[in-house]
Amino acid sequence: MQQFLLVCIAVIIVVVAFAGAFGLIQNHIVDSNRQAVMQDLRNMAHSALEYYNAPLYIGGGNGNWIPVVDGEYQTQRCGLWLNHAGFNNHTSNDSFITENGTFEMWVNSYEDKNLKFEGTGLEIGNDGIYPVKVLMTVNGPTSGISFNILN
Repeated sequence: MQQFLLVCIAVIIVVVAFAGAFGLIQNHIVDSNRQAVMQDLRNMAHSALEYYNAPLYIGGGNGNWIPVVDGEYQTQRCGLWLNHAGFNNHTSNDSFITENGTFEMWVNSYEDKNLKFEGTGLEIGNDGIYPVKVLMTVNGPTSGISFNILN
């Protein structure tokens, strides 16, 4: 009887240790995906700021996310820098994919100085239902970059 109890206790300890290790590994995987999404966003922000500050004649935004040429807003130019920055896998000028997740980019108005990116990772986030999600805002005039972890 004592041997049976010792075997049961040993099995319970092994199961608890395995479950704890699995939880730690899963948390590490989720955090790694979130960090990878944030690193992709940082890379995009630096490339976007290069575009924002570059003059029109070399394909930049000339101090705007959506530049004005001959009195017309050039909406198609905002995402063209993605190709030059190595983000070639995109379905439009404002939607693209990396090995870490999918990303959307937008401005709220033509004159808006903040470019926003939303990165959605591949792993389930903190809520246990939806994927990792991070919002990044890039301010053109100040070159400021801020992150908001959504999940």
